[in-house]
Amino acid sequence: MTTVFFLICFFIVLIIYQIFLTPTIEGYQDYSADPLILGKQNAGNIQVLREQLNGLMGLNDTVKTTNKRVDDVEKQVKGLIDAQQQAALDVMPNVPA
Repeated sequence: MTTVFFLICFFIVLIIYQIFLTPTIEGYQDYSADPLILGKQNAGNIQVLREQLNGLMGLNDTVKTTNKRVDDVEKQVKGLIDAQQQAALDVMPNVPA
């Protein structure tokens, strides 16, 4: 009973700490009013996005390969099911399918 009470108190304190005592950071960045600095930051942000996009473009081939393999496995499983059904019909021909 005391363990349950301790756990309840612990989680209540943890939740209160998370809600009220930790600072909320939303990714806001204070930018300079200098257009040259803003242009450089924008160029840097565009470069990071371009690198991330190029990384995602390489996944296209992987997804295609994976889809082909899944289709092949699906065909093989269907073939196995059909073969088992046919084998069952060969053993017991009078049972409805």
